[in-house]
Amino acid sequence: MVNFDNIYLVILYAVFGFPGAIIRFIFLNVLGLFNIVGYPKTKKLWTKDELLKIFIHPYNLLIGVIIFIIFLIFYQ
Repeated sequence: MVNFDNIYLVILYAVFGFPGAIIRFIFLNVLGLFNIVGYPKTKKLWTKDELLKIFIHPYNLLIGVIIFIIFLIFYQ
């Protein structure tokens, strides 16, 4: 039996968290590409453990909401 009590949280994370995760992953790849001190190398970011840490991080939801707010402000 599927529990639908938290389906709204899943939808909220899917709508806002996934785009935020993609933006965060691209940003970390750019920092790793330029060998900025303190950030993991690009090769290390593509391991399974690092991908899970990046895509499940709670900041992704915040980044996605900020992107949505910026979209609403500039495209109305």
